[in-house]
Amino acid sequence: MRRLEFARESARGAATQDGSPDVARGDGERQRKMGKGKASIPQFDLASSLSRKETRMMRKMENMIPYWMARCPNYGWKESAEFGKAEELKDKMGQIELKARKRWESNFC
Repeated sequence: MRRLEFARESARGAATQDGSPDVARGDGERQRKMGKGKASIPQFDLASSLSRKETRMMRKMENMIPYWMARCPNYGWKESAEFGKAEELKDKMGQIELKARKRWESNFC
């Protein structure tokens, strides 16, 4: 019995899962309103602002940080050369992000 009711309801073009009416039905009176005229402020997106070369470098650096951290000794790990290499990679990543942000700001602001 329930299946039959569901079939009838879906054949009539019931509301979508979020409760809003189906726009494809042609119901003009209850369509969702979008925007309301407010301008959106451009947001900085690191992934889209990096060049292909920078993206590749960042991906490699992200994978090398755990590589060097895994090779740190148990005692005195902060003074080890491996920890220094991992910190150096983190600094380089920060410099690349800063460079991309400055480039984005000069284009959009």
